[in-house]
Amino acid sequence: WTVLQLNAWRAVLNVACLIAYVGAAIVAGYAANRGIEPHPGIFLTVFLALALLITAARSRANWFPFVGTIYAVRDGDTPQQALRRAAALFSRHSGQFVALGSGFGVLHIALGAVVTLMSFAIVGLVGRAGTATVAALLVISLLYFAAMDFLFIARLAAYVSIADEDISTPVAAVPQAPLPAEVPMP
Repeated sequence: WTVLQLNAWRAVLNVACLIAYVGAAIVAGYAANRGIEPHPGIFLTVFLALALLITAARSRANWFPFVGTIYAVRDGDTPQQALRRAAALFSRHSGQFVALGSGFGVLHIALGAVVTLMSFAIVGLVGRAGTATVAALLVISLLYFAAMDFLFIARLAAYVSIADEDISTPVAAVPQAPLPAEVPMP
């Protein structure tokens, strides 16, 4: 039930981001059409800047329920407990999470670029291959989805490893202040 709630939160967040992208396009449209002629460069600049901000905010907000599922499954936490623990884990290991996220992000972008280039190359053959082209695009898409699922699971496994390491790392005890030595009275 907790995992369902956390994933529902992620779904609501993604729908809100889609709405925000539409809003960014509207704002960029107004900015580009302020004069007599529309300015596509202004539209593109404003839209890309707003889309980058929305994507960064979505990425950060989406991360906490994603990691919270670790605590929901492993420890049976409620959604609120899982989110709190995910935030605490991030605050203790932010460098590791940023490095992992960056690495997986680069892999994601590289894989997307390769698939896009392969798809464009195949679409260039549409006039000559018909059904074979559709089949090739289908195979490329399925391979892409399988690779993305693998990256998703690998990233989750890396996060679980950090969470497990966090549990096994002993917390240093706070030393108590020494008691004042009893001084004999003269």
